[in-house]
Amino acid sequence: MNFLNKMERKFGRFAIHNLTKYIIGCYIIGYIITYTSAIFALVYSSGWPRPLLWVLAAALLPGLAL
Repeated sequence: MNFLNKMERKFGRFAIHNLTKYIIGCYIIGYIITYTSAIFALVYSSGWPRPLLWVLAAALLPGLAL
């Protein structure tokens, strides 16, 4: 333990405080991005939102020629 104590005294000021929290936060953000992008890819690759969008646009904006 003498070596570890010596290194901590020497390089401890360069340590990142709460590093574990930052790593866990990055994992959570990455999971959310991966999960939501998978949902968007599944929905938009199926092709059903475009006809639905046109139907909604025609119903909500009847005077506007699309």
